[in-house]
Amino acid sequence: MIDWIYNEEEYIAAKEGGQLVPEGEHRVKIDKAEETRTKSAGKTMARLTLRVSGMPGRVFHNIVFDHDNSSNTNRSLGELYAGFGIEPGSMNLDDWVGSIGIAKIVHSEYNGKTYANVDFFLPKEFDIENSPRQKTDNNIPF
Repeated sequence: MIDWIYNEEEYIAAKEGGQLVPEGEHRVKIDKAEETRTKSAGKTMARLTLRVSGMPGRVFHNIVFDHDNSSNTNRSLGELYAGFGIEPGSMNLDDWVGSIGIAKIVHSEYNGKTYANVDFFLPKEFDIENSPRQKTDNNIPF
């Protein structure tokens, strides 16, 4: 047996770059998009790994393809298409990678820990530089 005491706090800090992404609007880039399944119901979903401009952390976002709640799935896809300039109806996840958009980040608590989550994506024409809720650095990478 391996002699090791796992520290989940260190894992979470490393995964998020040691810094929790603040709430607000942030430029994000799709670094990875993969098809997978939900653990509980086994429904198909797209798991997005988003790099946040000017921050070391990543944020993850799942779009579940739920045939029992198609309006929710289509709303999520519509926000993604409009926010990232992706061709509406595109299901080729490889085409999504590299797209840049703006995400509204919120915090949520789970098992006593705080996580940054995507609440929704803003339309491409949203002017993040003049948003009263978000200050940006002039030297942002994207």
